[in-house]
Amino acid sequence: MVRKRVLTPVMIREVILHGQDRLGLVSIVPEKRIRNIYGLDGKPMADHYSWVRTQEEMIKKVQTFDHKSDLNWISLIENQFSQDFNGTDFINGYEYEIV
Repeated sequence: MVRKRVLTPVMIREVILHGQDRLGLVSIVPEKRIRNIYGLDGKPMADHYSWVRTQEEMIKKVQTFDHKSDLNWISLIENQFSQDFNGTDFINGYEYEIV
């Protein structure tokens, strides 16, 4: 999270050209930065849940995001939703424990 008021047009341009997406934004902000913030339970206070969506939401996402031409996303999503989740995601191969 970055305070919008600290961003200038030049900084925004630097972020766009940085090549590391969100990390680029964090790297150019002049204010004090804190990364990897954990709660009292030792778990992250915020995380990135971009793929936690319904099938329809995921299809819309892959039709409009920057990597839309990388893979046949719609086929992968339809295949994923045609069966029960097996604990491994089809994007990065991460393994999850269902709780």
